[in-house]
Amino acid sequence: GSDAVLMARLKQELDTLTAKGSKTDPDWFRLAQVEMLLAFKPRKSVLEPFAFSPSDRVYFDRGRGARSTTILRKLIAAPDASRQPYRVDAMVLVGFFHLSDFNFSKAADMFADALTAASERAPMQLPRALVQLLAAHSAALAGDTATGRRMMEAQLADEGLLPVHQALTLEHLADILRMQGS
Repeated sequence: GSDAVLMARLKQELDTLTAKGSKTDPDWFRLAQVEMLLAFKPRKSVLEPFAFSPSDRVYFDRGRGARSTTILRKLIAAPDASRQPYRVDAMVLVGFFHLSDFNFSKAADMFADALTAASERAPMQLPRALVQLLAAHSAALAGDTATGRRMMEAQLADEGLLPVHQALTLEHLADILRMQGS
């Protein structure tokens, strides 16, 4: 099915990037992205590991995800990193790794750091609204539902918020309200 086609394409891209002798920052960032995507594996058997129930279709391969974060941390710590175009996005992907690994407080911290680091000089390629969603969701899952709620309510107050981001924000705010018993 489509899972097999996607996996084959990702593996082909991984082989191409791995074989490339001298890699640029965009190459390293893409390699980290591909490794992170490949960490999410469709389950073929009920005997494979799962987080919530045997009906979960996908599981997260922590080891593969960690390979991605090794690359990302090099981009984050590179000399003159604060002006590198991939630094903030690398921070977001490390946060996503922690979120996928159920380490919600580390994820919330990394997303907050990425949002703080994003600026004119260090732009973020990912939409800020989506990163704020991840930050709020992680904060709420880490037990700080008040911060998550504040972040989502502030985002809804933004009149320039795209309708698709507004819908996602409302959905996440509803989850947070449920967590608060509202």
